[in-house]
Amino acid sequence: MKPILTIKQKCRECLGKKEMLHKDSGTIWTCPYCSGTGEQETEIYALRDFDECEDLEFEECPNCDEGYSHHDCGEDTCCCIDTSNNVECDECNGKGNFMSHELCCKGTGYKIPKEYEPYEIKKVSGITKEMYILYNDRKIDGFQFDKCCRMLEKHNFKEDDNVVIVNVRVL
Repeated sequence: MKPILTIKQKCRECLGKKEMLHKDSGTIWTCPYCSGTGEQETEIYALRDFDECEDLEFEECPNCDEGYSHHDCGEDTCCCIDTSNNVECDECNGKGNFMSHELCCKGTGYKIPKEYEPYEIKKVSGITKEMYILYNDRKIDGFQFDKCCRMLEKHNFKEDDNVVIVNVRVL
């Protein structure tokens, strides 16, 4: 799958200087985060382009015990001999468990292959704001900023759509 946008920017670790000062030894060495190029690439993919996850997993409800969350007999001061939970849990509707994507696809609802890790999922509105900040801080040029804005229009993204951000780390 091709990214919908690749952004080149100054390396966030060496600030584009291509070298770093080793804290302990005081020696200067080539930045391992950009391999001495002074630039890093960030790739952006549309989340909707990944396959949807259909592998729901059962998770035990953390808010109850077998579907019941607490004891309530209706009295202000309970004198019940059996004080076991008798109120159905609101979280799982008394089932004691629920279906979740948390285990199979980290809660995204989409299957994102391991080769994209580490990744972040962000809303388009957040990307727009970050690009504006990068442009104002002179970490990207006007061409990169314009390219991002055009990409959002071209792919018909709405402000609340999600994208997958992959920071390409060259080692």
